[in-house]
Amino acid sequence: MTHRPCVMPWDLCQGFDPQLTRYDERGWRATFYTTGMEHSPTSATASAWERTPWHAVQGAAREALMKVETSSTA
Repeated sequence: MTHRPCVMPWDLCQGFDPQLTRYDERGWRATFYTTGMEHSPTSATASAWERTPWHAVQGAAREALMKVETSSTA
């Protein structure tokens, strides 16, 4: 397992702390945490597991943005 800094467009990261983790040859997991919150599995805002880092980040970002939109319209 390798943690790497995640470089993404600023507007995508605003309000989130992203984490990108590689699991050997099995794939990548991108996790978005709400900025200022403890980073634990139960505090994750969104997470995605994919074969490529790009797809993992896209999936987690999509899920995080959907949660933000849903909570702002409720």
